[in-house]
Amino acid sequence: MQQFIEPRGVTYRQITRRYFAVSGLRNGDIFYQRCNFPAKRDGVVDCFETTYPATDKATMDRVVTRLSRSVRNSPGRHPR
Repeated sequence: MQQFIEPRGVTYRQITRRYFAVSGLRNGDIFYQRCNFPAKRDGVVDCFETTYPATDKATMDRVVTRLSRSVRNSPGRHPR
């Protein structure tokens, strides 16, 4: 996870064997990032990330939740 995010401002963190999700506040903006780990060691890490003004939180929380739940692992592999 440390390869993908800057820990500054993180107020929410969930880490499982299948994915990690973080969110928080930076410079008046809310950020959210979720990355799904590949099933195979040489697979692709699929991520979704967004940033939006904190003033839009009421609207964007529903949108981000839906988008986050739709992220699936791709069957692809890293190019060699």
